[in-house]
Amino acid sequence: MFRRIANHLKNPDWPTVTLEFILIVLGIFLALQADNWNEQRKDEADARLFVERMHRDILLAEMLTDRLRERRLAVRHSLIEASEVLFDDDDSRKLTDAQCFAIGVSAFFNINILDFPALAELIATGRMAIVEDDDLRASLVGLRQIKATLELLLSTHLQSAKNLSSNYPQLVDVSNYLEPDTGEVRLRYSCDAQEMRANRAFLNDLALNVDSYDVYIRDGLAPWFEQFDTAHRRIDEVLQIQHSD
Repeated sequence: MFRRIANHLKNPDWPTVTLEFILIVLGIFLALQADNWNEQRKDEADARLFVERMHRDILLAEMLTDRLRERRLAVRHSLIEASEVLFDDDDSRKLTDAQCFAIGVSAFFNINILDFPALAELIATGRMAIVEDDDLRASLVGLRQIKATLELLLSTHLQSAKNLSSNYPQLVDVSNYLEPDTGEVRLRYSCDAQEMRANRAFLNDLALNVDSYDVYIRDGLAPWFEQFDTAHRRIDEVLQIQHSD
């Protein structure tokens, strides 16, 4: 075709030249459009596959963290109550089993924080743009950012927290037992509240642990779980999934 155009230019037949030029441009345009369309279809298919994989990652994370999530929140609540009991002027107040347990585990912050392989792969390959849903993309980016904050808090508080049962074995006695319902080996603590009140070093370390645990929950774990739940809801909406209660 280009040879024909060259020949026409020697003996110009301008209508024919113009028509052939238009056909060439149109052919190139249509070829580019076809490439773009194919690329768009591939991105849409990849995005759907990613969201489905992310949903599986979310379900796995829930399975591995739900029980610890409830335990960590319960420990924070009981730990604050235990602190109020021991720092109260009324030295007749007793610690409940839950409050004593919270004192014993007040240095334990561990929880499974999965890396969400699908999200890590998408970010590593620089393809976040294939997720066209703005809310979903924002929730996933936020999840990644809050996860980094939580991991930093974990490393910081694990280094600074005091293991009270190890440092004060005369005040916090620990044993273990087998929980019949779950078959899980769990810790059991017993506390001497009166001696705790009389030990200033213990009270100082307890106060430090209570503050660290509160920061860990309030600024780390709670925002992460909130963002985690937000991302899960948005993924369900995109995939049109309804989970049974």
